[in-house]
Amino acid sequence: MNRKNLLITTIGEFNCISSWMVENRDFDIALIYYPDSLDQKRKAILQNHADFVFHQPGYKYEAIQKVLRANPHLLNYQNFWMPDDDIKIIKGTTSALFHYHEAFNLDISQPSTLKKNTSWKMLRHHIGYKVRISNFVEVMCPLFSHQALTACLDSFSVSKSGWGLDFLWPTLVKGNIGIIDKVIVEHTKSINLEEGSLYKKLLADTGKTPHDELNEILNKYNLEEKPEILDTIYDDNLIGKLRKLLSTIF
Repeated sequence: MNRKNLLITTIGEFNCISSWMVENRDFDIALIYYPDSLDQKRKAILQNHADFVFHQPGYKYEAIQKVLRANPHLLNYQNFWMPDDDIKIIKGTTSALFHYHEAFNLDISQPSTLKKNTSWKMLRHHIGYKVRISNFVEVMCPLFSHQALTACLDSFSVSKSGWGLDFLWPTLVKGNIGIIDKVIVEHTKSINLEEGSLYKKLLADTGKTPHDELNEILNKYNLEEKPEILDTIYDDNLIGKLRKLLSTIF
């Protein structure tokens, strides 16, 4: 293993892999194909993009947990990015994301998002900042340090939909959590929960909705939905300098 960072995630037929790629990349890629069957033609296509290809039907975080435990050598990386397959990088690169994560000593982070198809306003891109320190990142594209992943990996099977894990993770790590504004992503699929494939599959498999799983985690671990920005690191551009100046006045 020559690279210290790993992009590992589940993907289906529709995905945004091309936006994650960079020339001379300094990270490895592990793709987990989650549809029920993986033929050789599709596997060959994925192998053209990735260093590792696995077939593991099921839900995102359960599948990642199973693959990591079955292939413990993948846990030797220093940082792990886990974007949903419909997350498209709009500004910056995957390499830049790993860079800022390390440069600002973050344990869990995520890129900022466009306004479109994003539930939490605090995750949306804010110009003039490099990083905003928070107590929350969403399950759609978290980046873990090795230490944070070690602390959180057992929790990956607590919620099949992933809902609620983003409130649990901050209680399991001791380091910084942040939103990286130097990188921007777009959630390309519209939010239509009850018509979405995840909602229908979860309801058929368990009789639960993602909201049910969220509430179960909040109640079990006595958690509250109170995401907030705790601190800011200003950008070096003009807007960043103006924001910093204004923060000293008001």
